[in-house]
Amino acid sequence: MSGPPDRTLDASAARSQASGVEAPPAWIVTLVGGPDLDALGRRRALEPGAALVLGRGGDALGPGALEDPRLSRAHASVELGAAGPLLRDLGSHNGTLVNGARVESASLGVGDVITLGRTLLLVGRGPGRPPELPAIEALVGCGNAHLAVLDAVHKVAARSTTLALIGPPGAGKSHLARVLHDQSGRSGPARTIHCASASDERVYELLAAPAAAGTLILEGVDEASAALQARLLPIIDAAEGGERIIATTHRPLEGSALRPDLVQRLSRWIIHLPPLAARLEDLPLLAQHFLRRYLGEPRILHPRLTLALLRHRWPGNMRELEAAIECLAIDAEEGDAALRLTPRVRAMLGAGPPPAVAAPAPLADDDDDDAVLIDREGRWFRLPQRERVELAHRRTLARILAALVAQRAAAPGVPSSVAELLAAGWPDERVLERAGANRVHVALTALRKLGLRELLLRRDDGYVVDPDVDVRTA
Repeated sequence: MSGPPDRTLDASAARSQASGVEAPPAWIVTLVGGPDLDALGRRRALEPGAALVLGRGGDALGPGALEDPRLSRAHASVELGAAGPLLRDLGSHNGTLVNGARVESASLGVGDVITLGRTLLLVGRGPGRPPELPAIEALVGCGNAHLAVLDAVHKVAARSTTLALIGPPGAGKSHLARVLHDQSGRSGPARTIHCASASDERVYELLAAPAAAGTLILEGVDEASAALQARLLPIIDAAEGGERIIATTHRPLEGSALRPDLVQRLSRWIIHLPPLAARLEDLPLLAQHFLRRYLGEPRILHPRLTLALLRHRWPGNMRELEAAIECLAIDAEEGDAALRLTPRVRAMLGAGPPPAVAAPAPLADDDDDDAVLIDREGRWFRLPQRERVELAHRRTLARILAALVAQRAAAPGVPSSVAELLAAGWPDERVLERAGANRVHVALTALRKLGLRELLLRRDDGYVVDPDVDVRTA
């Protein structure tokens, strides 16, 4: 059984496999969070000399992608500089963040996360024009690594070529092996042998009775004993035209404990699966895939949750992500507008202590570290894990804040008009419309500067307390 061992498709390489031509890497921004779940995964390559303007209602990432009420119409721009992309805030109402920190301008690198309102963008590099490939429902993703794997499946699924799938534990090798079998059109079954424990006679009997036109999956072939390796050699040699062999391993074949003649047979075509940390563009789509599995439907992820997922290193890869999403699904409430970073998932990501085993007693408003607390009369407020801000001595601000909170309780998401806020803030005065609008604007600016910048949103028809933020009154 001969054949060069160099037909290797590295899924972490940014190459256009469809054309066979090396594509110069471009800087790319990918939509990884926002109100429109159907827009997740859309990407845009940055072009030299052309600033990419991002704003509400804009078409920089296609129709609907930037329909975020927290975005300004011209919120921020990204353009290529000599050292890479440069982000600039364009005087937006709600600010621009990079990796969770507010910025006016910032140089960007691979893996940086831009937050504009409820919209998140991931910075990366890859082909400016990736190959257009038919989607396979069982393979979820949008990034360069995903496209490389997708290309490999289209090329070899229907062939009888022996395959080796190499990647770290939890990267999805077993799943990909099943996808390859399903896409092959083979009439026989897919049989799996776990090589690390394949030492009993039953396994040898299984090897002695190959299934014609089926697939034999050798899980963890690098863990096979010397006796099993010897037994596999004639099985692979006899497989041509019959049962197809797919081997999985998390170690490179070269330099492994496998005997050289077995390595040669398994190296006919290799597909490398990268770790999840190298394919972050796919993470939001994978999260929605797992939510459909465990919750029965997709859900919007709160920006803080999305950022935490994107900034995690994922040592357990896909298996670890699936566990985190399952916990989110278990904790999810029926009416949640967006899934939030729960204490359990925060602990899984190493960002906080694990939740108590026993159910804790209900927290008083003063003790809830995850909510914004506001006095009903607007006399004070407290942000999560921050000191209380007193407004009792600033009666106008207190009255306006109380009016906004009352409106949120009565009709979440419905703005308070300038006229309503003017009447609340200055109940004993008659003010001209233009001067009144300026007064309200100054008051709201003061409240933002005191810490409520992310909470108080400006709309075309007034101001609103963000309905997606956990706000409680005391």
